Amino acid sequence: MIYQNEEFASLFSHTGQPAIEPWQVAMVSVMQYAEGLTDRQASEAVRSRIDWKYALSLELDDAGFDFSVLSEFRSRLIEGEAEEQMLDALLKVCEEKKLLGGRAKQRTDSTHVMAAVRVLNRLETVIETMRHAVEVLSEIAPQWLLSEVRPGWTERYSRRMEEYRLPKKEQERSQLAEAVGKDGEQLLDSVYRKESPLWLREIEAVQTLRRVWVQQYWQTAKGIKWRGKDDGLPPAHLGLHSPHDRDARYSKKRSVQWVGYKAHLTETCDEGHPRLIVEAETTAAPVPDNQVVEGLHNKLRAKKLLPKQHLVDAGYVDAGLIVSSKKLHKIDLCGPTLADTSWQGRAGKGFAASDFSFDWDNRQVSCPQGRQSSSWHEAIDDRRGKAKVQIKFSRLDCRPCPHRIDCTGTERRILTVLPREEFEVLTEARNRERTPKWKKEYKKRAGIEGTISQAVRNNGLRRARYVGLAKMHLQTLLTAVAINLSRIASWLSGVPLAKTRITVFANLTQTKAFIC
Repeated sequence: MIYQNEEFASLFSHTGQPAIEPWQVAMVSVMQYAEGLTDRQASEAVRSRIDWKYALSLELDDAGFDFSVLSEFRSRLIEGEAEEQMLDALLKVCEEKKLLGGRAKQRTDSTHVMAAVRVLNRLETVIETMRHAVEVLSEIAPQWLLSEVRPGWTERYSRRMEEYRLPKKEQERSQLAEAVGKDGEQLLDSVYRKESPLWLREIEAVQTLRRVWVQQYWQTAKGIKWRGKDDGLPPAHLGLHSPHDRDARYSKKRSVQWVGYKAHLTETCDEGHPRLIVEAETTAAPVPDNQVVEGLHNKLRAKKLLPKQHLVDAGYVDAGLIVSSKKLHKIDLCGPTLADTSWQGRAGKGFAASDFSFDWDNRQVSCPQGRQSSSWHEAIDDRRGKAKVQIKFSRLDCRPCPHRIDCTGTERRILTVLPREEFEVLTEARNRERTPKWKKEYKKRAGIEGTISQAVRNNGLRRARYVGLAKMHLQTLLTAVAINLSRIASWLSGVPLAKTRITVFANLTQTKAFIC
């Protein structure tokens, strides 16, 4: 048994219609993800399939339950903030069965998840937001809305706007955007009028309309205006892109652009144990990977599943995280550090910061020619909000130096470095990355790519099934549990790990099996 009814008791009322066994609904939710089924298909499988009846301890003639029970159960988990319980319960059983080791090695990676909404451009977004608002108000307050309808609204908002129906010329598109802006402004003025019912302001579609109008328009003396690129468009982590999913955000990584979320999976990778996902996290799409590391370690600590070594890619690593991971959790955060971005570091010649000698106790730095720094100033980086140390050398020393061209393009050298602890850790990490031992250890990180591939290909993680960040996080957790169950079954059955897939051509060239 993985789940017990008592674990979900707080989610159900003590009165009313008797509920279906919560542990059974939980198992069906996991099995549904393991096979990539819809709610209707999963409900039919409970009714008709012998293997599912066996797993759920049901009689052969059991009629099952209505598919809506699964949706209600997911809502209960989210409202009761019990979604993490789906994964934690399985991990607890795995610990009892010795399938999870002590402070094992772990690895983490993320993948993009596309929201369950259409991707809209800015003009489509404002039109669809206005259309959605009048649709909702037509159902909730039809008489009130009829008295507020303006000429042209029926033509613009009676059906969904498609790209091919929009004007082709930029000037005409801007005119349409401003016309829609005035429509939305009039509707909001009517909603917030003293005579209007107060509850109209609390409608989610109206709140969304207000937020989108603040982001896409600005008020001038001549009235509302469509924001241009230089007029303060919202940053990616705030910008709304669909009225149907207010949590979905736009992001871009290399050549991939998407509106939605980002899913992070962390799994064990020690020999002698199955590779199990121990943590699954979901964030908005623009959230950088390194911002989840601290929260991830805290959650693993609460579960008593902290790793000794954590293998990650460059997006999860910075000097501060290496220091805090080691100091707070005794974790070796292992991943490629960002290269030296100074022109000396990029060119691979001249004098980079690592070529200088630092006397941190006396706040002095010596250049490769033996000259001492003239000033030492600690400050906060205005752009990143992090501490930094700025060190300057005297012009009297730098001007006549025969190696000045290899050191600086100005009259004197100015170094900007991290505080001592972070600087030393970063320098040590960069030196370690060059060693064969580190490269051999880091090869194990590549295995998480297979897990991401499994989650995407077998469990549909790349596309959100539901709307909203909370439901998307539950989808990530259920995907993790489904993968774990399949891996435990393979482990107990002695099924070996699959080899990394390569193309036929790559295999041909590697074996040098050329036919002449």
